[in-house]
Amino acid sequence: MLENLGNMGQIMSQMQKIQQEIEALNVEVSSPDGVVKVVMNGKQDLVSVSLDQEAIKNIEVAQLESSLTSALNQAKDRSRAAVKDKLSQATGLDVNGMMNMFG
Repeated sequence: MLENLGNMGQIMSQMQKIQQEIEALNVEVSSPDGVVKVVMNGKQDLVSVSLDQEAIKNIEVAQLESSLTSALNQAKDRSRAAVKDKLSQATGLDVNGMMNMFG
């Protein structure tokens, strides 16, 4: 067991690299109607929101809210999936239980 302690520095370095890659990861999603575009990073932080200026001139508030909610939820789901893929590739493990480590 103690022989594995020598690898801890290497393991920690690799985990820091993976965490940096996850933080740098961005997913971009548009709402189904194309009115809203959001960018979310691998930590599920919202990076940006863009609205189609022409489309919002003729849209009801409820529809804009629905478009925004849809885009945000899709971005969150895609971000989580991208993080799972990144972690699985890096570790070779099923990472479903590890997701809470990164946000």
